[in-house]
Amino acid sequence: MVLLCFVFLKLMLTPYQLSDFTSLLNSTSKTSTAIVSRSPEDFISQHQTGGTATILCKNWVSRLTAKCEDLFGLGRWSFITVRGKEMKLITIITAYNVMPTTGETTNCRQQQCTLTSLHQQHSQQVFTLPHRQFILDLQAWLETIIASNHKIILAMDASSTYNPDETVPAYPLIYKQGVPTVNKNHSGALASLVSTCGLHDPFARQHSSRPLPASHIHGSERIDFIFVSLGISNAITSSGCLSFHSVFNTNHRAQFLDFDSMALFADPAYEISPQSQHWLQHQDPRLVDQYKSHLHKQLEYHKVMDKPQQLQEHASNSTWTNSHTEEYYKLDVLVTEAMLHNVR
Repeated sequence: MVLLCFVFLKLMLTPYQLSDFTSLLNSTSKTSTAIVSRSPEDFISQHQTGGTATILCKNWVSRLTAKCEDLFGLGRWSFITVRGKEMKLITIITAYNVMPTTGETTNCRQQQCTLTSLHQQHSQQVFTLPHRQFILDLQAWLETIIASNHKIILAMDASSTYNPDETVPAYPLIYKQGVPTVNKNHSGALASLVSTCGLHDPFARQHSSRPLPASHIHGSERIDFIFVSLGISNAITSSGCLSFHSVFNTNHRAQFLDFDSMALFADPAYEISPQSQHWLQHQDPRLVDQYKSHLHKQLEYHKVMDKPQQLQEHASNSTWTNSHTEEYYKLDVLVTEAMLHNVR
């Protein structure tokens, strides 16, 4: 029986360290793919709090259909969607909700600046609360993809507690792409998101003892969770958490779920053949047209076409900043991955 092991832990890494981390994965696994997210604010320090990374390794890469980050560009979550038998889509999300803290260099402050600008842009008369806004935006987006028949695996540092033994009424929200979700009557609580999206806490279900282990080294309760859709809960064979510092030097415990891949996907994940067997046959016009068509769809999906022109304008107008340099490198990686993906 083949198991898919999903591990979640919070890492405090700079964008450069994230790049090194994915390089390390590539050196230990022949095939892997990753999507990372971080706050767009310019940062002087080499250390920037917040951000996420969602990584897929080995045979599971063959099931990749999409990967992206928080569409508001706030670094709050990243996700990878994989495809199973009969068009079943499973979206794996890694999310981080900020603590309501003060200070100019905190991730909360970074998000507050961007969110305030977005609220003003859309004439939304609300006081910006990044911790609450995270729940509203994430829930509204999740409701939309769930309505499109996606099953969910949501791993998150919630920076708040959740009682799996308490029943909370559902409270649906309306999602508008590119517009922050506003609803004054929503509690802004994690429990409302879990209930509305039809998720459950498999760790709490499989381990009946209470209280459950604290997930932060300085806390006494869980603030880190892995939630899943009820429709795939029967594929979970085991769950657990590791001791502090057992995988990385972080204040959070690593958590994991094991999935029976046959129950999850109804067919196995096949080994990806070496790239040397899949190079583009450039002398076959049919394969060349197919490659170009698939590549064009990928570039359109990631909205790559408009970005070079925007960067060119900043370069021509002498308004280029460090964030544009990072965006340029990110765009280069995205295009390269799209090209390589289509020759496999």
